[in-house]
Amino acid sequence: MVPGNYLGLLAWDAHGLGVDAYHAWVLTPTPTGCHVLTEENQHGLGARLQKKLLPNRMWNQHQLWLEGLQRNAE
Repeated sequence: MVPGNYLGLLAWDAHGLGVDAYHAWVLTPTPTGCHVLTEENQHGLGARLQKKLLPNRMWNQHQLWLEGLQRNAE
């Protein structure tokens, strides 16, 4: 659910060999900057294989994206 007072919503979907994905970011203002909520869903054989072979890949990529966003915002 998107909060009523938000800076923006950014979302995209991707379709590839064995994977369909949807990713969303919600930015909400705070007194010191903003709060970022991000979520991703992946479906398909490629997504299931990745989960088995590289179980932390999605979490690690999200962390890198958030750290990059913070560096660029500062």
